[in-house]
Amino acid sequence: MASDSLIKEEVYRSDCYKVKKCKFERAPKFFVDIGANVGWFSKLIDNNFKNCKILSYELDEANFEILERRMNGYDRTNSVRVFNTAVIGANGFSKYWKSKDNIGGHKPIFHGTSSYISEDALTESMKKSLDLKGKFVETSVNKITLPQIIEKNKIDYVDFLKLDCEGSEYEILNYAMDKGICGKILNMVAEIHGKSQPQYKTFLKRMKENFEQVSVRGKILTATNKIIKGEIK
Repeated sequence: MASDSLIKEEVYRSDCYKVKKCKFERAPKFFVDIGANVGWFSKLIDNNFKNCKILSYELDEANFEILERRMNGYDRTNSVRVFNTAVIGANGFSKYWKSKDNIGGHKPIFHGTSSYISEDALTESMKKSLDLKGKFVETSVNKITLPQIIEKNKIDYVDFLKLDCEGSEYEILNYAMDKGICGKILNMVAEIHGKSQPQYKTFLKRMKENFEQVSVRGKILTATNKIIKGEIK
């Protein structure tokens, strides 16, 4: 079970994404928080970095309401924007699975077959199991892709991208790789899911082709690119 207090301990106090230990090549300008949940990572950024832009995206409306209150309740030197918006890749979705007792466990059920979290991949037995732990919610939430985030916000480089989106990282990052924009991501940390799924090996191979350094430790995937003479190597 993941509650607000447990997420605060893991993300805000313990810095599980190690952003405070990150060796930035420049004074960071842009942070993108995908799967912002109730805002503890975005708050950590706001409290530890100055003069930057923080863009936070959360699918679930109940989580978003807490995120919005948490990030809009005090003065700051940073530009902070929060969105009740799902970040997707090539495939959209019209419903997501909402966990009963884990506010960080909600996951989109994508159209098509390319994701292991897709409508076609859900067997009847899987649906019954999920029904015991939560419910499927129809949604018309706004959707955006990572290339669109970068373009709309005129981002030269994403200094730190955090993804904790319950398997959607495959959709999001595969699409980013398809569009050739990974060179704009200098530091990335993602909670990686589905390591036992057949898609994982292909996904990891592609990541290593698109980032200078990639590592996986437990459930955390990190990836970096470098700025060399004003460009990404």
